[in-house]
Amino acid sequence: MSAAKCKAVQQAARGLPAQDSSPAAAGLSPAAGVINCGAAFFTAAQAKQLMSTFGLISCFRITGQDQWILLGNGMSTSASGLAAPGGAIVAVESCPSGDAACLNPDATRGFSSFVVTRPPDPQARALELQTVAGNSVLVLAAAPCGLFSFDVRSLQWYGGSASAIHALLAHPSGQRPVATAPAMTGAQALGARPPAGPTTGCRP
Repeated sequence: MSAAKCKAVQQAARGLPAQDSSPAAAGLSPAAGVINCGAAFFTAAQAKQLMSTFGLISCFRITGQDQWILLGNGMSTSASGLAAPGGAIVAVESCPSGDAACLNPDATRGFSSFVVTRPPDPQARALELQTVAGNSVLVLAAAPCGLFSFDVRSLQWYGGSASAIHALLAHPSGQRPVATAPAMTGAQALGARPPAGPTTGCRP
Protein backbone atom coordinates (compact mmCIF):
# COMPACT_ATOMS: atom_id res chain seq x y z
CA MET A 1 0.00 0.00 0.00
CA SER A 2 1.32 3.43 -0.88
CA ALA A 3 2.28 5.95 1.79
CA ALA A 4 -0.67 8.13 0.77
CA LYS A 5 -3.11 5.23 1.12
CA CYS A 6 -1.60 4.22 4.46
CA LYS A 7 -2.11 7.76 5.76
CA ALA A 8 -5.69 7.77 4.47
CA VAL A 9 -6.35 4.44 6.18
CA GLN A 10 -5.03 5.74 9.50
CA GLN A 11 -7.06 8.93 9.27
CA ALA A 12 -10.26 7.12 8.36
CA ALA A 13 -9.89 4.69 11.25
CA ARG A 14 -9.68 7.51 13.77
CA GLY A 15 -12.97 8.67 15.25
CA LEU A 16 -14.81 5.38 14.69
CA PRO A 17 -16.88 3.90 17.54
CA ALA A 18 -14.43 1.09 18.26
CA GLN A 19 -13.84 -1.62 20.82
CA ASP A 20 -10.99 -1.00 23.26
CA SER A 21 -8.39 -2.66 21.03
CA SER A 22 -7.97 -5.11 18.20
CA PRO A 23 -8.17 -8.89 18.64
CA ALA A 24 -5.03 -10.85 19.28
CA ALA A 25 -3.19 -12.62 16.52
CA ALA A 26 -1.01 -15.62 17.30
CA GLY A 27 1.50 -14.74 20.00
CA LEU A 28 -0.09 -11.42 20.99
CA SER A 29 -1.86 -10.56 24.23
CA PRO A 30 -5.67 -10.94 24.35
CA ALA A 31 -7.61 -7.72 23.72
CA ALA A 32 -10.45 -6.12 25.65
CA GLY A 33 -13.84 -6.12 23.91
CA VAL A 34 -13.39 -9.55 22.35
CA ILE A 35 -13.27 -13.17 23.44
CA ASN A 36 -10.30 -14.90 21.85
CA CYS A 37 -10.49 -18.47 20.63
CA GLY A 38 -8.97 -20.89 23.11
CA ALA A 39 -6.04 -23.21 22.56
CA ALA A 40 -8.38 -26.13 21.80
CA PHE A 41 -10.74 -24.18 19.49
CA PHE A 42 -9.23 -26.08 16.54
CA THR A 43 -7.19 -29.25 16.73
CA ALA A 44 -3.44 -28.71 16.41
CA ALA A 45 -3.52 -30.27 12.94
CA GLN A 46 -6.33 -28.02 11.74
CA ALA A 47 -4.71 -24.89 13.19
CA LYS A 48 -1.50 -25.74 11.34
CA GLN A 49 -3.46 -26.30 8.13
CA LEU A 50 -5.25 -22.95 8.48
CA MET A 51 -1.98 -21.06 8.98
CA SER A 52 -0.27 -22.79 6.07
CA THR A 53 -3.27 -22.03 3.83
CA PHE A 54 -4.37 -18.53 4.87
CA GLY A 55 -1.36 -17.04 6.66
CA LEU A 56 -1.27 -15.48 10.12
CA ILE A 57 -4.56 -16.21 11.87
CA SER A 58 -6.60 -14.13 14.31
CA CYS A 59 -9.62 -15.84 15.91
CA PHE A 60 -12.13 -14.15 18.22
CA ARG A 61 -15.74 -13.32 19.05
CA ILE A 62 -16.91 -9.79 19.77
CA THR A 63 -18.12 -9.67 23.38
CA GLY A 64 -21.89 -10.17 23.59
CA GLN A 65 -22.20 -11.43 20.01
CA ASP A 66 -22.67 -14.97 18.69
CA GLN A 67 -20.34 -15.01 15.68
CA TRP A 68 -16.83 -16.47 15.80
CA ILE A 69 -14.54 -14.64 13.40
CA LEU A 70 -11.36 -15.96 11.84
CA LEU A 71 -9.06 -13.65 9.87
CA GLY A 72 -6.28 -14.94 7.64
CA ASN A 73 -3.91 -12.18 6.53
CA GLY A 74 -2.96 -13.92 3.29
CA MET A 75 0.82 -13.87 3.90
CA SER A 76 2.93 -17.00 4.05
CA THR A 77 4.06 -17.97 7.55
CA SER A 78 7.02 -19.93 6.17
CA ALA A 79 8.44 -17.61 3.47
CA SER A 80 8.78 -13.89 4.17
CA GLY A 81 7.05 -11.61 1.69
CA LEU A 82 5.21 -14.34 -0.20
CA ALA A 83 1.47 -14.93 -0.40
CA ALA A 84 -0.23 -17.80 1.41
CA PRO A 85 -1.72 -20.25 -1.10
CA GLY A 86 -5.31 -19.74 0.06
CA GLY A 87 -5.10 -15.94 0.15
CA ALA A 88 -6.60 -13.55 2.67
CA ILE A 89 -9.98 -14.39 4.19
CA VAL A 90 -12.61 -13.42 6.73
CA ALA A 91 -14.49 -16.49 7.96
CA VAL A 92 -17.52 -16.47 10.26
CA GLU A 93 -19.22 -19.17 12.30
CA SER A 94 -22.67 -18.14 13.58
CA CYS A 95 -23.78 -19.92 16.74
CA PRO A 96 -27.45 -20.90 17.15
CA SER A 97 -29.28 -18.93 19.82
CA GLY A 98 -28.52 -20.28 23.28
CA ASP A 99 -25.91 -22.77 22.07
CA ALA A 100 -23.47 -22.62 25.00
CA ALA A 101 -21.14 -25.21 23.49
CA CYS A 102 -20.73 -23.18 20.31
CA LEU A 103 -20.08 -20.00 22.29
CA ASN A 104 -17.43 -21.71 24.41
CA PRO A 105 -13.97 -20.53 23.24
CA ASP A 106 -12.43 -23.79 24.45
CA ALA A 107 -14.82 -26.12 22.62
CA THR A 108 -13.14 -27.81 19.66
CA ARG A 109 -14.84 -27.49 16.28
CA GLY A 110 -14.03 -27.87 12.60
CA PHE A 111 -13.40 -25.12 10.08
CA SER A 112 -16.14 -26.60 7.88
CA SER A 113 -18.74 -24.85 10.07
CA PHE A 114 -17.41 -21.44 8.96
CA VAL A 115 -18.55 -19.38 5.97
CA VAL A 116 -15.54 -17.91 4.16
CA THR A 117 -15.45 -14.57 2.34
CA ARG A 118 -12.63 -12.84 0.50
CA PRO A 119 -11.82 -9.13 0.35
CA PRO A 120 -12.94 -7.11 -2.70
CA ASP A 121 -9.57 -7.84 -4.27
CA PRO A 122 -9.12 -11.61 -3.69
CA GLN A 123 -5.38 -11.20 -4.26
CA ALA A 124 -5.05 -8.48 -1.59
CA ARG A 125 -2.42 -8.99 1.08
CA ALA A 126 -1.74 -8.40 3.80
CA LEU A 127 -5.29 -8.12 5.13
CA GLU A 128 -5.00 -6.21 8.41
CA LEU A 129 -7.64 -5.51 11.04
CA GLN A 130 -7.68 -1.83 11.98
CA THR A 131 -10.48 -1.74 14.53
CA VAL A 132 -13.92 -3.11 15.46
CA ALA A 133 -16.71 -0.57 14.97
CA GLY A 134 -19.86 -1.04 17.01
CA ASN A 135 -20.80 -4.66 17.68
CA SER A 136 -20.55 -6.21 14.24
CA VAL A 137 -18.37 -4.22 11.83
CA LEU A 138 -14.71 -4.98 11.19
CA VAL A 139 -12.59 -2.25 9.63
CA LEU A 140 -9.82 -3.82 7.56
CA ALA A 141 -6.99 -2.58 5.36
CA ALA A 142 -6.52 -4.66 2.22
CA ALA A 143 -3.50 -3.62 0.18
CA PRO A 144 -3.54 -2.29 -2.49
CA CYS A 145 -7.25 -1.45 -2.27
CA GLY A 146 -7.17 0.52 0.99
CA LEU A 147 -9.79 0.45 3.74
CA PHE A 148 -12.99 -1.62 3.78
CA SER A 149 -15.60 -2.50 6.35
CA PHE A 150 -17.08 -5.96 6.82
CA ASP A 151 -20.42 -6.72 8.50
CA VAL A 152 -20.10 -10.06 10.29
CA ARG A 153 -23.89 -10.45 10.42
CA SER A 154 -24.63 -10.04 6.72
CA LEU A 155 -21.17 -11.27 5.54
CA GLN A 156 -21.03 -8.29 3.18
CA TRP A 157 -18.18 -5.89 2.44
CA TYR A 158 -18.68 -2.11 2.33
CA GLY A 159 -16.68 1.06 1.84
CA GLY A 160 -14.14 1.96 4.47
CA SER A 161 -14.44 5.73 4.85
CA ALA A 162 -15.51 7.05 8.24
CA SER A 163 -18.80 8.32 6.77
CA ALA A 164 -19.53 4.95 5.12
CA ILE A 165 -18.86 3.08 8.37
CA HIS A 166 -21.05 5.42 10.43
CA ALA A 167 -23.84 5.00 7.83
CA LEU A 168 -23.46 1.21 7.99
CA LEU A 169 -23.73 1.23 11.77
CA ALA A 170 -26.77 3.52 11.72
CA HIS A 171 -28.66 1.92 8.80
CA PRO A 172 -27.10 -1.46 7.90
CA SER A 173 -29.90 -2.54 5.57
CA GLY A 174 -29.76 0.69 3.59
CA GLN A 175 -26.16 0.46 2.43
CA ARG A 176 -24.92 -0.94 -0.87
CA PRO A 177 -22.25 -3.64 -0.49
CA VAL A 178 -19.05 -3.80 -2.52
CA ALA A 179 -18.79 -6.56 -5.13
CA THR A 180 -16.78 -9.59 -3.98
CA ALA A 181 -16.19 -13.20 -4.95
CA PRO A 182 -18.95 -15.61 -3.79
CA ALA A 183 -18.73 -16.93 -0.24
CA MET A 184 -17.93 -20.60 0.33
CA THR A 185 -17.78 -23.12 3.14
CA GLY A 186 -14.64 -23.62 5.18
CA ALA A 187 -14.13 -27.05 3.62
CA GLN A 188 -14.34 -25.57 0.12
CA ALA A 189 -11.96 -22.72 0.97
CA LEU A 190 -9.25 -25.07 2.21
CA GLY A 191 -9.06 -26.59 -1.25
CA ALA A 192 -9.49 -23.38 -3.26
CA ARG A 193 -7.18 -20.65 -4.48
CA PRO A 194 -8.20 -16.99 -4.54
CA PRO A 195 -9.63 -15.80 -7.87
CA ALA A 196 -7.24 -13.89 -10.10
CA GLY A 197 -7.48 -10.13 -10.04
CA PRO A 198 -9.77 -7.62 -8.34
CA THR A 199 -13.54 -7.52 -8.83
CA THR A 200 -15.26 -4.33 -9.93
CA GLY A 201 -15.47 -3.35 -6.26
CA CYS A 202 -11.71 -2.78 -6.02
CA ARG A 203 -9.51 -1.06 -8.53
CA PRO A 204 -5.90 -0.80 -7.29
